[in-house]
Amino acid sequence: MEPMEIRANFKQATVNGGTAVLKLEILTSDANAFPILKLSGKPVVLTVADIQDELPLDYDEEDEGEPLPFDRPANVDAETGEVYEVITDEARMIGDGE
Repeated sequence: MEPMEIRANFKQATVNGGTAVLKLEILTSDANAFPILKLSGKPVVLTVADIQDELPLDYDEEDEGEPLPFDRPANVDAETGEVYEVITDEARMIGDGE
C-alpha cells in the first residue's frame, strides 16, 4: 500500500496508563478519506505536521487597488519608489532617531 496524506483537525488526546488515544476529524469529501477509514483498527504509521492558515494570494500586478499592507521607508516616494532623501544618520536608519 502506498502512503496516503489527508488533512485532519486534531481534536483530542486521551492518555490511560502507557497508551494514548488520538481523536482526529477529517472531511469525507477528501479523496483519501474512505481508504484511510478502512484502516481503522490496523497498525499504521502517523506523520504529523503543523499547518498554518493559508493566506489568499489574489494579488494582481495590474491591480491599482489598496496599497501593500506594510510600511515603506519614509524617504521613498510611494508613487515612483524613488529615494528622495538619503539617510546617512545611523540612528535614523534603525528608527532610534527622529
